[in-house]
Amino acid sequence: MIKYYFILLFVLILDISCSDNSNPIIPENEESYVFAFIDGDYPNQNLIIMNLENSKQDTLIKNMQINSFPIWSNDGNKILISSDGLIYTINKDGSDFKMIGNKMENLGHPQWSFDNQYIVFPTNEVQENAIAIFNNSTIAENYITFEEGGLGGPHSFACSPLNYNFLFVNYKDRFRRLYLMNFIDSSYSQVAIGSSIYDPSWSREGKMFAYGYRGERESGIYIQNVGDTCSKIISEGLSSARLPKWSHDNTKISFCGTTSGDSHGLYYVDLLLEKQFIIDNNKMLIQNGSWSNDSNYIVYHRINNDDSFSIMIFNVASGENTELLNSKKQLKYPIFSPSS
Repeated sequence: MIKYYFILLFVLILDISCSDNSNPIIPENEESYVFAFIDGDYPNQNLIIMNLENSKQDTLIKNMQINSFPIWSNDGNKILISSDGLIYTINKDGSDFKMIGNKMENLGHPQWSFDNQYIVFPTNEVQENAIAIFNNSTIAENYITFEEGGLGGPHSFACSPLNYNFLFVNYKDRFRRLYLMNFIDSSYSQVAIGSSIYDPSWSREGKMFAYGYRGERESGIYIQNVGDTCSKIISEGLSSARLPKWSHDNTKISFCGTTSGDSHGLYYVDLLLEKQFIIDNNKMLIQNGSWSNDSNYIVYHRINNDDSFSIMIFNVASGENTELLNSKKQLKYPIFSPSS
C-alpha cells in the first residue's frame, strides 16, 4: 500500500511539471509582466496596458493626443502622460483621470519623484526654461529657474529613485552641462560637461547614472558614480548612442545607437562581462528599451521597412526577439510597470 501511494504521488508531480504553457514567451502564471504603450495615429491615440501572460489589453485613454512616454509611478499604481503640452495622471485600472498643473504647459517628459509624492516637468509658464514641482495636484510646490541657458530637450532630466535629487541637462553657448540638483532646497552641482550630452538615467539603487555623449570624447554611453567627476564609456563602435536604461538588478544597460552606416539599433551592455550585445537593428527606427522587473526581458518598439509598427520583446537569456504586436498605425513607447 505504501508503494502504491508513492507511485501515485510521482505521477501527480510529473503531470504538473509537464502542464501546457499558455504563452511560450512568458513563463506561466507570471501575471506581473504588464506594460503600457501608445496605440494609434496622431492626434487620435490610445493609452493601453497589456498583460503578457494572457495577452489581455485594457484601454485606459481613447482618442487623445499623447506626446510623452506612459510614465509609471514607482509603485506601479498610476500612469503619467503629456497631452498637447498638458500633464495628466490616471490609475492603472482607468479610474481617477485628472489634469496636473492647471493647464500649465509641459516641455518634456514629466517625471515622478522616488516616493510618488511629486511630479516634476520643465515649463515656460512662469519663466523660460523653468522646472515645475507639483505635489501630485494642481498646486505647484516650487519652481526652479535658470538665469542662463536652457534645458536640453524632452529627455533632459531624470528624478533619482533614492531621494529628491534629479539630473538635468542645461545648454549654454556651445556646451551642454549635466547638473545634479535637489528640488526641495534647489542646491545643485555640475557633474559633466561636453558639446552634446543627452538623456541622463539613474541606476535602480540611485548610486550611479548614465548618459549619452557625442563630441570631443568618444561618442557613446557613459556611466558615472554619484559624487565622482570621472566617467567611463561602456559602449563601442557607435557614431551616436542615446536613451540609456538600467536593468533592475543594475548589471546591464540598454540603449539606442546608430552606426556609421546609419543603421539604427537597440543594444545592451553587460557591466559584469564588460561586453556589448545587439538586440535588434534596421535602417528605420528602433527605440525605447524597457526592462522587466526581473531583468529578464526588454520590450521596445520599431518601425519596419514596410512602414508598419511593431512592439517587440527580447529574451535576455535566450537572445531571441518576438513580435508581440504589429500595425500600420503607430505602436510606440512600451514601458514595463515597475511592479512587474
